[in-house]
Amino acid sequence: MEEKLENLIPVSITEESDVLISARDLHGFLEIKTNFRIWYPRMVDYGFVENEDYQKVYEKTNTLGGQQTVVDYMMNVDMAKEIAMIQRSEKGKEARTYFIKVEKKFKAAQVALRSLLEITENNFKNSTTFTAYNNQPNFNNDNAYVIEEKPGNLKTNFRDTSKLYGIRENLFVNWLLLNNYCYRDKKGIIKPYAKVMEYFYLREFTTENGHNGMQTLINSRGREFFRNLLIDEKIIKEEIKLLE
Repeated sequence: MEEKLENLIPVSITEESDVLISARDLHGFLEIKTNFRIWYPRMVDYGFVENEDYQKVYEKTNTLGGQQTVVDYMMNVDMAKEIAMIQRSEKGKEARTYFIKVEKKFKAAQVALRSLLEITENNFKNSTTFTAYNNQPNFNNDNAYVIEEKPGNLKTNFRDTSKLYGIRENLFVNWLLLNNYCYRDKKGIIKPYAKVMEYFYLREFTTENGHNGMQTLINSRGREFFRNLLIDEKIIKEEIKLLE
């Protein structure tokens, strides 16, 4: 199966050991019926950024009408995995599993470990300055760690939880939404369903201007619960360790 996928979805490896996948090749493998020119912009709307998650490239190809220039997009492996997951199809699962295998071959595990070490260091630094930092407004869950005074009550937002798992924030958030753990309210704020509140923590805050807001955080029980599910679905690696 892997040899078949290597032919259908070839990958490129940069000098920095980054894995790149052609959007057109992935579109063809997934057997998407929607025209590529319509389908790809829809995928980008999930929150991907040009020159960060993908790069536009131009390729010359021979057609019945002569040689033509075709636009393609080279995606990093994280974007390709997320797009494959969004399809919610057997082809999507097959592609994502393949990308995970490719990543293990060509991308060093030090990237994820480095992120964990940085987060650990920030955890100890921020634990003494939480009160001042927490006064900053946040309507998009972009705050850094939110730390309770009692040990073991560390609560993290979506961004930092995804860093602990070694995956993109968009991938983790979309996974929570697709699996009905969270939803977006009328203001676009991500909130957990009542049935799974044991894994989350809602923090109310007020800005200096008097605006009230609500931030969704994930508690230690939730991080462990979601970690096990993501491992079962082969979205993250089993050796990922969590901070408590």
